[in-house]
Amino acid sequence: MGFLGFLTEKKFYIHIGLSILVTLVIIFLSFKLIKAYTRYGDAFVLPDFTGLTMQQLEEKRYTSKFDFVVTDSVFSDEYSPGSIVKQNPSAGSKVKEGRNVYITLVAMMPEMTSMPDIKDLTVRQAVSYLKNSGLKIRSLRFVPNMADNAVIGHYFNRDTIIAGDELLSGSEVDLVVGQAGNVKSPAPVLMGMTENEAIDLIHMSSFNLGKISYRDTMAEKDGRVYFQSPGWSDELSQGDYIDIFLRSGSLYNFDSLLRLMETDSAVMEDVAPEFPEDTLIFEE
Repeated sequence: MGFLGFLTEKKFYIHIGLSILVTLVIIFLSFKLIKAYTRYGDAFVLPDFTGLTMQQLEEKRYTSKFDFVVTDSVFSDEYSPGSIVKQNPSAGSKVKEGRNVYITLVAMMPEMTSMPDIKDLTVRQAVSYLKNSGLKIRSLRFVPNMADNAVIGHYFNRDTIIAGDELLSGSEVDLVVGQAGNVKSPAPVLMGMTENEAIDLIHMSSFNLGKISYRDTMAEKDGRVYFQSPGWSDELSQGDYIDIFLRSGSLYNFDSLLRLMETDSAVMEDVAPEFPEDTLIFEE
């Protein structure tokens, strides 16, 4: 038999075929094992955990699918202590089982903050200082004084407070503001703003928040202003009240509303909000 005579042997080709088959089987099994180990394709849509506590995560068996890592705690008057206010990845993300989910919880003990020194500041400046300190304005009371539109006093629960006093974060304070004369100014345009944005602008414009009305239950969570009373063309005195009416930003087409305002603001001024009998109305 010559040097290459084995090429004519049937046994040689059988061995080659078996070798190829074994190699393919090994490759196939390797890919299967890698896929099982990495959970390739085994993705879950991450739920919205906002408002849930760690105990509720365990009760709903989310802790068996994901690893929750607490990264921070903050104060919030919108959610109960110990509940989740922020998550990463965000709700709706596709993740694999066992993925770390980083969460921020509401602090169990409310945070304290110091009353800032806002005396003699303008109302607009005072609103910014209070907001940065985690405080809110309950009301603006204007009294005759040469220090026009300047803060001349502040109260909490009808008691005088001074700069440096400790208050719970989120507390509401009353401001006494000087008024040199009965100067009128137009109401600010609030249409399309969120509730907090509208409240801040009302106060910065030296007016008080009146009634808040929610057109639908979703508006309490993602509401935006779709009507205000008085309207933005009305002349108001300092300290006058402005009512705001909110609808859900996810259920109402605010883009169309704002376009209508740009093209025919006179018509918008005459539009009256129509509410069903079960409209949620809260007095401020």
